[in-house]
Amino acid sequence: MDANHLLTLNADDQLLELRGEPETLQALWTHRDDFTKVFRRALEVVLADAGRSDLRIASRAFLDSTYLLLIAGPPDLVALASALDQDLAVSFLNDFVRSPLSRHDVLRNVARTPDLFASLPFDGGWVEVVVVVHGMGLLNSAPDHQFTIQELIPLGIDVDRPASRAVLSSALDNNQLVSSEKEQLLRLFPSDAYFRRVIGGGR
Repeated sequence: MDANHLLTLNADDQLLELRGEPETLQALWTHRDDFTKVFRRALEVVLADAGRSDLRIASRAFLDSTYLLLIAGPPDLVALASALDQDLAVSFLNDFVRSPLSRHDVLRNVARTPDLFASLPFDGGWVEVVVVVHGMGLLNSAPDHQFTIQELIPLGIDVDRPASRAVLSSALDNNQLVSSEKEQLLRLFPSDAYFRRVIGGGR
């Protein structure tokens, strides 16, 4: 398909034409303003329509292909989110982190770049996934290694305390938390009975 012809169509027609056309999708990606308009429309359709219309199917395919082929790092994520209003950006991020086609290395790199993370709209739903994917990914990749709290939760526990606790609890249970960090864990979660029992003998 001719990308120049695609640019003459409205967003709905572009979505229908792009289905099954990954090369044309990648060509549209180079026209960032035009791509963003179609991306925004795809999100709106998917969020508003739970049915099986041709436009909804094409919109879902557009998003999935974008996640798989085009979002290669946190800057791509930030660029798309920043072009949307906050509510739609949060919906995008929630959809992206839960998509089986999104790259986990992108999520892990979001967790490792606090400045980029801070530029994204905060919402516990997608943040929870980023915290868990990063922390559990480290633990699973090196089961015999012991990590610091900072290595496991580089964004700090307050971005999502339940998700942070889940990661740190797993590290503690599997002897993957540096011993000198255990007192710090008690200070971070002073009312956590499980941590007090395991680390401090119930104190």
